[in-house]
Amino acid sequence: MKLAMDRPQCDSGFTLVEMMIVLLLLSVLLLVTPLVKRQQRILLRMDVQQIREICTKAQAQAVKEHKRIPIKIQGSKVYCDREVYSLQTSTSCSPMSFHYTPQGTISKAFTLNCRSAASSIQLVAQLGSGRMDVR
Repeated sequence: MKLAMDRPQCDSGFTLVEMMIVLLLLSVLLLVTPLVKRQQRILLRMDVQQIREICTKAQAQAVKEHKRIPIKIQGSKVYCDREVYSLQTSTSCSPMSFHYTPQGTISKAFTLNCRSAASSIQLVAQLGSGRMDVR
């Protein structure tokens, strides 16, 4: 009578332990990926809010000092008057230049597109009211 131990070893398949390790690694990856994407979206939204705050500050400065305040946005940098602000390195915005007049009005209406690996957000500036919306 042959016992189970007398069977020849077959090395062509996976063991149960190997399969469990692979399933564990896949589970961890599936749990972590949405969290990373969510964090990137939050960081992008924070960067766009920072651009909006820089613009509001420039508008107030233009009215207070009765002078034109230029703003230039390029990649992950915002140039406001003589100051340079840096955004997250993962954030990239379409190039845009505009200015605030001494009366506090914006020189042109625009839609600024900012992207990260996970998503994109728009900052819309309206003429007249000077209102900026994040979409």
